[in-house]
Amino acid sequence: LLGCNAVAVRAAGEDTPESFARTAERLRKAVDRAEKMELNLLISPHTGLTQTPERITELIKKIGGFRVGTFPDFQSAAASADPTNYLRRLTPYASVVAATTIKFTGGKGDEEAAGPLVHQPYDLEPLVNAILSVGYDGTLGIDFRGTGDAKVGVLLSRAALESLLDVEDLPEDDEPE
Repeated sequence: LLGCNAVAVRAAGEDTPESFARTAERLRKAVDRAEKMELNLLISPHTGLTQTPERITELIKKIGGFRVGTFPDFQSAAASADPTNYLRRLTPYASVVAATTIKFTGGKGDEEAAGPLVHQPYDLEPLVNAILSVGYDGTLGIDFRGTGDAKVGVLLSRAALESLLDVEDLPEDDEPE
């Protein structure tokens, strides 16, 4: 119906036993419907109930089924106490990881700073390494959340990610489109 294989949702709510049970029950119904449409339901991290990897994985186990997973993102991981552990815990349940980016400095096109392309406010390299360390080989979606020209932001994000993933070393048919 949508022409996609997954839909991501945020489960907002207070982290209480009652809210957890109610959310699991409601998401189980959504997963049942998603299964009929051959869609995966991915849970995005959000403050409160799904703020920690432990609570998200508990929720997934409580919901059950093969069509429920996670949709972790770099910005949420960077905001956590241990970003690399955060991604290592959620990525095994992910069919997509959002490589969220905010701002870049340096690089060839930036007159303000010379040198390599640097992402701010967090370093992308440990985040990319965290998802690779658990054997993730799924989709890495670019989500530029910064200000300014979105096209430039996406292109800079792609360049930064390709440099971290050593894309030039991949066989031609494995390169991203």
